Amino acid sequence: MSESHEPVDPVAAGHEGSQVGASVAVNTIVSVVVLLGGAFWMTSLFIGGLERQPDPLQNDRSELARVKTPTVRLDPAQPASRRNLEAAQNEILDSYGWVKEPAGVARIPIEVAMTRLVEEGLPANDTPEEETNDSAEGGQP
Repeated sequence: MSESHEPVDPVAAGHEGSQVGASVAVNTIVSVVVLLGGAFWMTSLFIGGLERQPDPLQNDRSELARVKTPTVRLDPAQPASRRNLEAAQNEILDSYGWVKEPAGVARIPIEVAMTRLVEEGLPANDTPEEETNDSAEGGQP
């Protein structure tokens, strides 16, 4: 197995034709250092300028310090009033009654309503689609 060692053109093989010189690498490093140093210097100037500015809220803080805030007072009867409210709401949910008697609108217990909904399903819309479109557009039904 003898291999031939013929010279190969580096450009034809897909390589660069020359080495990168040391001066290019040094120039690149110096440029990056200068840019980073300039950015650091500009940032320190900006932050230093912010620290020297007067506090715009200084007057507001001194005024707020003089204002006394009211103390929070808890209502000792709050748990009892909450229980009373929940009892009244549960009474409405668990009983029959009128919502608007003149209009014929009544309420039924929530358990009865859920049972009926499961057994009977939702009521069907008996309005034809044409009438629905007319009434949506402002026409007479």
